[in-house]
Amino acid sequence: MSKHTPKPWKAAKSDSGNNLVVDRKGRIIAEMRIKSTKINYSEHSANTDLVAAAPDLLEACQAVQHWGLKGQMPDGRWAFDLLAPAIAKASGVA
Repeated sequence: MSKHTPKPWKAAKSDSGNNLVVDRKGRIIAEMRIKSTKINYSEHSANTDLVAAAPDLLEACQAVQHWGLKGQMPDGRWAFDLLAPAIAKASGVA
C-alpha cells in the first residue's frame, strides 16, 4: 500500500478561484470543483477543509487506536491531545 503525501495539507485557492488542497511545498493534492448546483460555496469550502485535514485526522485516530485516550506516546505527546486540533482543522476553525 502506498503512503499518502506527508502533512501538513492546507486549503488554498487556484488562480481561477477553485478550491485546492496543497502540501507544504504548494504542490496540488486535490482540486475541488463544484459540479452540482445542490452544493453551495460554503459547503464546498467545508468539504475542502475536511479533505485538507485528512492526514491530521488519520494521525489522531491511529494514535488513539494504538495508545488509547490516556496513552502517552514515545515523543511525549498524549494521543488524546491530537484529536482537538485535527477536528478543528476538519471543521474549518483552525
